[in-house]
Amino acid sequence: MTLAEEQQAFEAQLEALLAEHRDQYVLFKDGAAVAFFDDEDSALAEGLERFGLEDVFLVSCVARPEPERLSLAWELGVMFGG
Repeated sequence: MTLAEEQQAFEAQLEALLAEHRDQYVLFKDGAAVAFFDDEDSALAEGLERFGLEDVFLVSCVARPEPERLSLAWELGVMFGG
């Protein structure tokens, strides 16, 4: 699977994962959760140990994505002086 496919599989399963693993980090491979960790570094280390640098896997926090805050003035390049 590609990284994009792993991400899509993770997003499709997110609601179910939230029930038991909210705010944990998941190691995701071949469209399924492999293991859960309390921190991102541990999940990444396990992924590298199991799959190496040449294989595709996903590490992500089991949480709903935060909406990106957007500054309309910043995006439009508008600056106001005081």
